[in-house]
Amino acid sequence: MSLNKVFELNNFTYYYPHHSQPSLHQVSLEVDEGELLLVVGRSGSGKSTLARALCGLVPDFYGGSVSGDILYQGIPLDKWTRSRLAQQIGIVFQEPDSQLLFKNVERDIAFGLENLGLPNSFMQRRVAEMMDFLNLNALRKRDSSNLSGGEKQKIALAGVLAMNPQVLILDEPTSQLDPVAAGEILKLVKDLNDEFAITIILIEQRLEQSFSLADRVVILEEGKIIFKGDSREELRWAAEQNYPLLPVIPVIFAGFTDKDLPLTVKEGRKLLSGFGLTPYPELSYPDVGDCKHTQVHPGVVFKSAKEMAPGEKNSRSGRGQAKPLVEIKHLSFTYPQGELALKDVNLNIWPGECVAVIGANGAGKSTLLQIVAGLLPTYKGYVRVGNYSGKVLKAEKINRLVAYLPQNLDNFFLTDTVFNDIALSNQIVARDTEFWLERMNLQGFQEDDPRKLSTGEKHRVAMAAILASNPDLILLDEPTTGIDGEQKQDIGKLLFDLCQQGKSVLLVTHDIDFASEYATRLIFMHDGTILADGTVQEVITGNTFYTSQVARLFSEIDSSVVNQAQAVEYLKSHLSRHSRRVVGKEKGLDY
Repeated sequence: MSLNKVFELNNFTYYYPHHSQPSLHQVSLEVDEGELLLVVGRSGSGKSTLARALCGLVPDFYGGSVSGDILYQGIPLDKWTRSRLAQQIGIVFQEPDSQLLFKNVERDIAFGLENLGLPNSFMQRRVAEMMDFLNLNALRKRDSSNLSGGEKQKIALAGVLAMNPQVLILDEPTSQLDPVAAGEILKLVKDLNDEFAITIILIEQRLEQSFSLADRVVILEEGKIIFKGDSREELRWAAEQNYPLLPVIPVIFAGFTDKDLPLTVKEGRKLLSGFGLTPYPELSYPDVGDCKHTQVHPGVVFKSAKEMAPGEKNSRSGRGQAKPLVEIKHLSFTYPQGELALKDVNLNIWPGECVAVIGANGAGKSTLLQIVAGLLPTYKGYVRVGNYSGKVLKAEKINRLVAYLPQNLDNFFLTDTVFNDIALSNQIVARDTEFWLERMNLQGFQEDDPRKLSTGEKHRVAMAAILASNPDLILLDEPTTGIDGEQKQDIGKLLFDLCQQGKSVLLVTHDIDFASEYATRLIFMHDGTILADGTVQEVITGNTFYTSQVARLFSEIDSSVVNQAQAVEYLKSHLSRHSRRVVGKEKGLDY
């Protein structure tokens, strides 16, 4: 017995207004009832546009032109009334602020139910159920505008689930969530699919967990579907096509096995065991050269503070200088509503450092960045940035020294074209603007309105704009939001180059794998305080959840291996040594 088709797309093509290239091009796709479909692709490939099309926002809300058709439950989408479609299909957007209209959490969750004209007693029950379900009761009376990006994302999801939809479309629901909350949301998504048979269409850049959840994977490239199949088929296809967007675990093993690539840490451990690597010290091979105690980058070896000789310093850190670029002592901050966000924070940042701050949503990470950027002046304690401190530490005073990329870009852009927004940063010449367009892979977007780009494209434009001002201190709040794995590598290498020039980077991120690859130092925050501050290896190996996929994979095998580059080097060294031992035994030699 075949399943009912929830969606049928037949050669669907869509052009945004004033665009000469289609965002979706002849897309043909069927989605079965109860299916969990994962949609992946590079930034700007058309994923969010597909989500908008499936819930009727394209072209009704965004305008533009279409050809082909979309059927929902066998009926053309445009034949459904708006209210009926809203009850049937729920969507959580990539940017949660677009779905939060009030300054009260409960009111935001109830908004969709109010539009349906449901009885007040029923709405109260449904809102309470969603708050319990998503563990949101601590936020019940909070002002939505003061919540973290991840907390807002959960509120938006609660509002959609309260409508009891038959189809749930999630556009990167974990992009602003910490690892623990992201895992909870993805487990929830799987439970909704398994236990309630809700059809799920999940768009994600966080591939490590989502790949193993999906019944089927669809890959979009320049608005076209280039692959449809299950996760295992996708891994084989990607290996054959050299397609770059894969979870970290299969990428590590791609050049070392002819068997099916592993999807999970568990499967990866089994493969390591087959290589003779087991989680017991006496059976492992820890002496793997430069991989040990380093963050692997081209041509650079970093040592922990304990390994340095007196007076020695990392090649990209200015710790040998007498004065750090940022100096923070006993910093505390309370929001006007009485919420204590930072408690006795002490922190120094030296020229040439790339410092990543990790921790749960609401831990105080973004607040810390805003204070350093001079945006929140009413703090307690001492903060110095360059030669600015106290009352003169204000954004308008330090804007030549500091560049700040906020998490929410709604009010970031000041002009109507990408070119002009980048050029505005420092009244820079056209040649420099062209440089940053090319550096951030934005050559085809010069005349586009940055506000109308995809989330990943917006972040690349915003980063180009702040870097064009040539700051000494670069503050980045979730810089990889909406960015695909390939572009994350480009951004990581760019940050590496900037730090090599002596600039400092302080970034907040939930992407632990990104931080493990490109940061020279890691800070773990919890409840407004710094619990750990050290090298990436020192901090990651002490964590259970706020750690990288690679660290989990090599746990108890070699704790110094915490990122993808290290893992590949480790396997190369081990397998080379292992093969020499095998050949040696065959020849009667002792290695």
